[in-house]
Amino acid sequence: MGSSGYGAFGNYKQEGNEDLCFNEIKDVALEDVSRQEYLQNKGRLPVLMEEVCVMDSLHNKRIAVKSVHENLLIGYLPTTYSYLLSCMKKGIRYFGQVNYSTESPIPIVKVTLNAED
Repeated sequence: MGSSGYGAFGNYKQEGNEDLCFNEIKDVALEDVSRQEYLQNKGRLPVLMEEVCVMDSLHNKRIAVKSVHENLLIGYLPTTYSYLLSCMKKGIRYFGQVNYSTESPIPIVKVTLNAED
């Protein structure tokens, strides 16, 4: 028979999401950037290295990323990262920076985030 899992021998599903909670979230393209308050209010996208954080609560039922200094919503994390909600309920917060930003042909912002408890 054998075990089912993630394609590696002896790779059993771990209890909870604790290990995932502290993984670096690298180069994630935020969703719905063109419709959010950062671009709408400032008329531009955030600059490289701008500090960002994940909002403490859901925004329109989504996990949102905002500018730390401007306190403006930049975009949403893809639903692939929905597991972060359970991490956030444990008191873990996510901070990082913008590492890619372009307005054409469509507005794109990529961020890297790290966990802090």
